[in-house]
Amino acid sequence: MSPDAARLMMAMGFLQMYNPKDGVDDVIEKGLAVYMEMTGLERGFAFINAGENGAQDLREVARVQPRSGDASYSLSRSFIKKAIEGKKIIIEDALDQSADKSQTVVDFQICSAVVVPVFVEDELKAVFYMDKQLASKKLPPHLSYSTKLLRDLIEKALLRELSGAGAVNLDQYGD
Repeated sequence: MSPDAARLMMAMGFLQMYNPKDGVDDVIEKGLAVYMEMTGLERGFAFINAGENGAQDLREVARVQPRSGDASYSLSRSFIKKAIEGKKIIIEDALDQSADKSQTVVDFQICSAVVVPVFVEDELKAVFYMDKQLASKKLPPHLSYSTKLLRDLIEKALLRELSGAGAVNLDQYGD
């Protein structure tokens, strides 16, 4: 099986993992797990937008890190902001010689990063951020299609959770 087909199978595997009764957190945690496997990146963070009336207030829901128990982390907020403002997926690979290196890649010593904003009915609901700081290999080719497919599946799952299960209790994400 080709690597591209394997990534598409991973994205479709999200449908098998998804249980409509598990709630928003579970959708996001499972989405992050699939993204981590799909991209091969080291660190991953999933955020839910807990803001009201379209305001952005990202709260961490899930995390994958190579060193467990490490509560401190730095990530590229400019990548997240750029993805949200542009309503688009950002795939940045510093090992790709043809790509211009952003200052963020240099400042945070990030070799690869993928940021996926998820909008439901034009409102930001979640953001997935994955990166790798050590150079080992380039991101898989054709990652864009499978990343978009998984984002669309997560969007549909979140829409179902938000409309079918009633209002989500966003107070649980408060400080």
